[in-house]
Amino acid sequence: MAVTDAARQRGIVVRPLSRYFIGDKVQRGLLVGYACVPEEDIGPSFDVLLGCLQ
Repeated sequence: MAVTDAARQRGIVVRPLSRYFIGDKVQRGLLVGYACVPEEDIGPSFDVLLGCLQ
């Protein structure tokens, strides 16, 4: 959740993939939706997200 919190503080909304699993086989990852993001903002937003992952 540290990555999702860091991203949210920088204006990027991602969700932990683990929220969508039930049982013992939980997968770690991020759910990233960008269909409503203007095309020119997608690249810079992913740069911000990369900074949150490092």
